[in-house]
This record gives sequence, C-alpha cells and structure tokens, in this order.
Amino acid sequence: VGGSNINNNKTYDQVAIAPNTIQNKVLKVGAFDFDNGMFKDKWKELTKQYDHKNATLKFSQFMKHHISDHRPIWLQLDIS
Repeated sequence: VGGSNINNNKTYDQVAIAPNTIQNKVLKVGAFDFDNGMFKDKWKELTKQYDHKNATLKFSQFMKHHISDHRPIWLQLDIS
C-alpha cells in the first residue's frame, strides 16, 4: 500500500492474505487519505505559517490529537 501514516513514510497497517486463498481475487488496495479530504483547509493554514517540514510536523500533531496518524487501509475483492 505504501505509507499508511499521515507522513506517508511508514506502513503500520497491513492485511495478510494466506497464499492460495483469495490472492487472485484482489483487484485493488490502498489507504484512505481522509486527512487530505477532510482537513485540506488546516493544511493550507499551516503551510502559510510554516515551511513544509514544520507544517508537516504541526499537521501530524494536529491529526494525532484529533483523529489518528494512521489512515485506514482497504482492499477490493472480486467476489463473482
């Protein structure tokens, strides 16, 4: 999936699929980027006040305090 944390640089959350089970049914996988969708204005506010590194730090602190620093991961299966 790539990064599933707010900074997009760690993969904490994973889904394990045993070999020879449904692995050929997996169509897509990803992480739900809720922070970008729901808190875009907060990010814009911070990038006006701080450089990118510090804005990222402040945004991560904000997200950890209010929601989570982990994005939910998902997978799409072919169930036909």
